[in-house]
Order: sequence, then structure tokens, then C-alpha cells
Amino acid sequence: MQCIKDLSTILTTSDGLAACFNLTRTRIIGLAKEGVLKKDKDAKYNVQENFLAYVNYLKPGDKDKINTAESQAAYWEEKAKHEKSKRELADIEVKKAKNEVHTAKDVEKVMAHMLSTIRTKLLGLSSTLTPVLVNRSKEEINNIIATTIEDILSELKDYKPGMFTDEKDN
Repeated sequence: MQCIKDLSTILTTSDGLAACFNLTRTRIIGLAKEGVLKKDKDAKYNVQENFLAYVNYLKPGDKDKINTAESQAAYWEEKAKHEKSKRELADIEVKKAKNEVHTAKDVEKVMAHMLSTIRTKLLGLSSTLTPVLVNRSKEEINNIIATTIEDILSELKDYKPGMFTDEKDN
């Protein structure tokens, strides 16, 4: 293996410098536009001069300037997660506007109201049905009780999206 002792005369292209610094060609051009790297009139970069300039650019405390493929990948991964989250939130807001989803608070209010109403009706069954059931056969009593309970329970299955919007307005 041969060691080059004098790097001051070696010139390379932006692609060559990018390979030396483990950066992209675009980043090398960007650093040149920022004034960090210097190129000659033929768009060639002096390896020694630009190596020293890049090292000075990356002095301790400037770690956030390091633009490796790994950090770029991590940045784009985080950006993709952020954009996905924003899209999911927007979808939820659209569904809320269409009354297709409801907040847990709204569901809790509506369910508490429904269950309270059903509880009251079930507790009042004995006083409501007693006069109706007097002098009835066992079969009639069973049918009347079953029909009454089914009527009360049918309130549970009657979902109407408006139930949730009405609760918001109160």
C-alpha cells in the first residue's frame, strides 16, 4: 500500500469529495455554496484544503451539522411518522365532523343517561306490572313481563349519532 505524503496537489470532483467525506454530492455542493468548501475555476476541490475546512466546520459542539446517511434516514423516518400522525388526526377530525366517531366523554355521558333511564324503568316494573298481572295465567304473565322487558331493552340497541351531538350542545 502506498501512502500519499502531499495531499495539497490532489484535486477531485464533488463526487470524489462526497465519497471521501461519506456525504452526498448534493451536500458537498451545498457546503460549497455555504462557503465551507472551496472549489477552483474548473469546479475541482483541493482534497487537503477542503478536508481541513470540513473538519473545522465540524468542531466539537457542532455535532448537529454532521450529515451522514444514517442521520438523514432517521430524520426522514421521524418526518414520515409525524406526517402519518397529522394525517390520522385529520382523519379523526373529519370523522367527528361526519359524526362517525365520538369522544370518550360524549359516549360516557350518553351511556350514563341511557343506563340510568333503563335502571329507573326496570326498578319501576313491579309497581307498573302488578295491577296488569292480577288474575292472569302464568303464560300471560310471562308474555307480558317478557314484552315489557324487551321494550325497555330495545332502547339500548337504538343507536342514533344525534344522541351524541345533542349531549355536546347541553
